[in-house]
Parts: sequence; C-alpha cells; structure tokens
Amino acid sequence: MCHGAWAADYPPSHEGDFVVRAFQFKSGERLAELTIHYATFGSPRTRAGRTVNAVLLLHSTGGSSRQYITPNFAGVLFAPGQLLDAQKYFIIIPDNIGHGRRDGEQATTHGDHCTRSSHPGGGGGVGIH
Repeated sequence: MCHGAWAADYPPSHEGDFVVRAFQFKSGERLAELTIHYATFGSPRTRAGRTVNAVLLLHSTGGSSRQYITPNFAGVLFAPGQLLDAQKYFIIIPDNIGHGRRDGEQATTHGDHCTRSSHPGGGGGVGIH
C-alpha cells in the first residue's frame, strides 16, 4: 500500500547518543563507556508511565542509521498511512557497535565482539521506559 511518498511526507528525524557505562562483551572484555548513536522518528506515548508505541528498528549493515533517513526508506515506511507511520509510532534506529556518527573506543571493536554482548541494556536514555 505504498503511495509514492516523497521526502516532505515523513517527519524529520532526531538524533542522539546513548551511553552505556561498564559495558562487557561476551568475551569478557570491557569498555568503561560505550556510545551508541541513534535516530528517532515520531514521539513516545505513555500509559501508566510506560511507553506504549516504541518500535526498535535494527539493521544488519555495517553502516549507520543515516542511510535509512532517506526518501527511499523513511519516505516509504514512516510517512502517514505507511507501515511504521511516525504519527503513530516512536521509531528508534540505533547504529551498530563500531558504526555511526561517533568514533573512539567503540570503533576499535571487531569480529565476534561487535555482535555478541552481555550488557542487559536499558532504554531510559532514548526516552522510553
């Protein structure tokens, strides 16, 4: 049911960084701090103190979330009436470890460490509870 959305049809993204302290990889190696860059579309809606419309959109590429903030992707998925309508959902697109806007310690990770971590996570920094 794609209606040929154009760039103006989807809302602007908002970008930020989520910092995880004392991050431990499955291998046991640790980072004092790990910064994950993310982009969001839409706004969180809460009911009884819990976000009820969050969608975590993961990608399996070595690139950043910025490649998905284009008319070909965001214009088709996030526009009004589309599958992930940003007027209904709060869409969060995190970058993978070692990719995205920020460099530093996270960019030095490699191999199996990038995909298998043992950190329990948490979403308070992105605006969901």
